Amino acid sequence: MSDPRPLPQVKREQLTRLIPIGSFSGEAFKQVIDQVTVERLPQGYRLFSKGDRDDETYYLLDGKIALQSGDQADQIVASGSEQARYALANLKPRHYGAVAASEILVARVKSEVVDRIISWDQAIRSEVEGYEVTELDGAHVADSHWMLQLMRNPLFSQLPTENIQILISRMERMERSGGDVVIYQGDPGDYFYIIQSGKCLVSRKSSLKDNTVQLAVLNAGQSFGEEALLAGEPRNATVSMIMGGVIMGLAKKDFLNLLQKPVVKEINAKTASGEVKSGAVMIDVRMESEFQDASIKNAINIPLYLLRVRLRGLSKQTTYIVYCDTGARSAAAAFLMKQQGYEVYVLEGGLHKYSKPTARSA
Repeated sequence: MSDPRPLPQVKREQLTRLIPIGSFSGEAFKQVIDQVTVERLPQGYRLFSKGDRDDETYYLLDGKIALQSGDQADQIVASGSEQARYALANLKPRHYGAVAASEILVARVKSEVVDRIISWDQAIRSEVEGYEVTELDGAHVADSHWMLQLMRNPLFSQLPTENIQILISRMERMERSGGDVVIYQGDPGDYFYIIQSGKCLVSRKSSLKDNTVQLAVLNAGQSFGEEALLAGEPRNATVSMIMGGVIMGLAKKDFLNLLQKPVVKEINAKTASGEVKSGAVMIDVRMESEFQDASIKNAINIPLYLLRVRLRGLSKQTTYIVYCDTGARSAAAAFLMKQQGYEVYVLEGGLHKYSKPTARSA
């Protein structure tokens, strides 16, 4: 039976010896050890068997491991050895089984986590190495640290590794002062923005009343501007700097190809019906008047422009299916929810592809 323990001292001292984890830059190393589980296991415990295709990477920290291609041990790996610096029989499917030859202390982490962090780390190192050394004590060091922190964002953690380096190389750094307007309501959408530092205010001017409503305050690490890019509509709010800082911009074409396509998933009407029976919740992101005219039975209405401020009322333990008329606004809604870590799908084809929408008006 395993005995998981945090063992932070073990992590910091012993994981620096491991390959490739020990070669990661500071922020990347910190992020991978945050996701490592350290376990004490008894003699005879089987970590994995020959032929397994599991998604775990194991390192031996203390004790001895027998690697087996059959019933007998082919080799013994002892902690502290050069071989123990590497992941145990990590090729998939496994070429060997691994059994504890003594009481052992092992570190395990999801293989995809290691692969993803390697991709981010190498992409950022490559980007930084493009600058002269004299430049690296300023903005670009801050940029590289911030880019590694993006890995904690649920949205960026879903990116295919092949998109990472391209994404980083195409982000544009924009310094803005307090009071500067980044985007104006009514303008066409051309960029997706991420706040590296500073603070932004999202406000919206009512078309019925001559007043401006403050919708949200955005902090470092948060993003904006995706609604207009995904829905193909003008900007639905103004975003201005409350506190000066740095905004990172990604052009519309790069945003759609590198970010939107990999993370926004569609679901057809038949599958959506099954998900709803299993507890999923439908969200109609059209305007209130559209929802009142016709909608899907038992759906809740959260117009796209209000979604950002209404997210706190939604549970992350629930699966959501968002829809509008055609799928454009719902794609924007799903993207926003993905950033906050929600399990969400877009109803393929929108409302009119779903059977029996309910007419609400006479």
